[in-house]
Amino acid sequence: MSPIVFPFFMIIILIPATIYLCYILFVSISKIESAIKTILLGMHVTLIGGIIVLDTTLDIRELGYVMATIGLLISLVGVKKNK
Repeated sequence: MSPIVFPFFMIIILIPATIYLCYILFVSISKIESAIKTILLGMHVTLIGGIIVLDTTLDIRELGYVMATIGLLISLVGVKKNK
């Protein structure tokens, strides 16, 4: 990608999409009643983020780190629901 297109892509498309997906995830978490389902959702998001980070052909590794962190936070919410 050219040096002009990549920042445009990040600002206009990737960052708002990530924020929107985080909002949808946390809204869906509040509707899940089972703590185990919430923990499993967090584990899946963490694994998908880890796969994105480890894939050498993708240039969006930063998104993988964000997804892994969000997955850990979701798992912690599920653990908190379990108590």
